[in-house]
Amino acid sequence: MCERTLVPVVCHKISSLKTTRVLFTNTFTEMVESKYKPIGINEFRNPLFYRAFAAEFIGTLLLVLVGCGAITGDRSPVVAQLQISLVFGFTVGTIVWIFGNSSGGHINPAVTVAMWAVGNITFVKAVFYIVAQVTGAVGGAALLNVLTPANATDGGKKLGANLLSPGVTVSQGVGIEIFCTLVLVFTVFAACDGSRTDLSGSRPLSIGIAVTMAHLYAHEYTGCSMNPARSLGPALISDTWTNHWVYWVGPLVGGLIAGFLYEFIFAEDASVKKLKRYLACRCRSLLEEGEESSCTNKEEDFQNNDSDFKPVEFRGYQNHAYIESTHF
Repeated sequence: MCERTLVPVVCHKISSLKTTRVLFTNTFTEMVESKYKPIGINEFRNPLFYRAFAAEFIGTLLLVLVGCGAITGDRSPVVAQLQISLVFGFTVGTIVWIFGNSSGGHINPAVTVAMWAVGNITFVKAVFYIVAQVTGAVGGAALLNVLTPANATDGGKKLGANLLSPGVTVSQGVGIEIFCTLVLVFTVFAACDGSRTDLSGSRPLSIGIAVTMAHLYAHEYTGCSMNPARSLGPALISDTWTNHWVYWVGPLVGGLIAGFLYEFIFAEDASVKKLKRYLACRCRSLLEEGEESSCTNKEEDFQNNDSDFKPVEFRGYQNHAYIESTHF
């Protein structure tokens, strides 16, 4: 009699405990995902995220290897500047063409920070992209150091490390880098504006032309970095740190200015309403802790698509990430 009544009670208790455990686990998981979804913690669940990381690493490695490799050698200043400008422009355009469908082909922390700042990519993706870009640049500079002949010279700029030319002040160097990067990031945002119908031709080529144009103007003065990772790689391998901070502050500031100006003033869908939504979402994401924000990115920024990424939806309107959901 006792056994007959005891067994069902025990089974009921065990079943209740299991149900409670499942409910607690699900609730805890939902709380964690809700809290961290704004920064993109779900990026780690998608294999394409790691492919994008590899693309940024390899792309930046190639940029430093080929671009900075063009700086080594003994040539007349005029020929050297033209060659370097063309090599950097062609290299950037080619890399964007290759890796545009994998990561967007940022290969530049200034582009990545600008894309994150206006809400086109998540915080997690931005951080990992920058890590990939920096490590790729260091790897490219190390490889260049091994492949460069001992008798090669680059006018005292070891491995193409960026240095201010004699007579160029620090403030002038920062200003030059700001405006050169502004032109580049403006071009990137314009090339990837999916709302525009007036653009045709190759988008990677337009970005490469912007790089070439900036180099023709500024290479003689600052080396025309426009890319903190490109500057860090050669600086670290060659131990050249003179005014190195200029090549971080200038590009990052220029990229942020260009990103905000284009996205909220010059973009095809730019409007005051769009800016208000952006500001409201940014503030709400900071204030809401433990609650799911109504303006967070979609749970899956990367879609299960072998051809391209989809744009991130930012509370009711779409911002097209760099070469994402855009065909060349």
